[in-house]
Amino acid sequence: MNLKGKVALLVDIGGGSVEVVLADDSTVLCTESYSMGAVRLLKILDEKSGGEERFNQLVTEYVDATQRRLEQEIGNQKIDVCVGTGGSVESIGDLRKELFTKNSNQKITAEELKSLVKKLRGTTFEQRIQDMRLRPDRADVIVPAAIVLQKIVQQAGVAEVIIPGVGLKDGVLMEIISELRDQEKHIYREQVVESARRLGKKYFYDEKHGVTVAKLAVQIFDQTQTFHDLDAEA
Repeated sequence: MNLKGKVALLVDIGGGSVEVVLADDSTVLCTESYSMGAVRLLKILDEKSGGEERFNQLVTEYVDATQRRLEQEIGNQKIDVCVGTGGSVESIGDLRKELFTKNSNQKITAEELKSLVKKLRGTTFEQRIQDMRLRPDRADVIVPAAIVLQKIVQQAGVAEVIIPGVGLKDGVLMEIISELRDQEKHIYREQVVESARRLGKKYFYDEKHGVTVAKLAVQIFDQTQTFHDLDAEA
């Protein structure tokens, strides 16, 4: 996914919380954690106490109240890309593909999400298992998860949510791998520099002159970076 020059909103809906990250192509602008995960909402509101309809109403009211913090974070910031992760979000993608006969489960439009929430709110726990073929552990949390996602999508003003099928743990692993590779590059680079110095000394090079030339070369490289667009490893 190319995020160059764009602002992205990452929404990770878990069992205990919802993580919202706002970032551009170079840095994280802000990150917030909201206590409105799907399982947490089930425990707080207790679905069995007032029936499905009452539960859905309470979920909406709870999310609306929590949404004020989200409004402060996003403000008038234009969101170019919205990405949703987490098991419940992936199930939403699967339902989109099946119920709306779409070719892909890796995205859902705001209008489709609105229709899906309406459809889910009109079903019982048993119907979601039998008719929608959801696992029991997913059938109970899919409603609050869909409502939470819809509210965030409305606030962000995006037309669709991309569902890549990966989670935060995948990102953490990729970051660790990237850091290890960077360490290897750094070690390898130092080895090359040291080998060059040893070779120069073997043939009686002018070390002072060589160091000065190297520094000037780095300065030229850095000052013309906007033209050649190469990174430090080039």
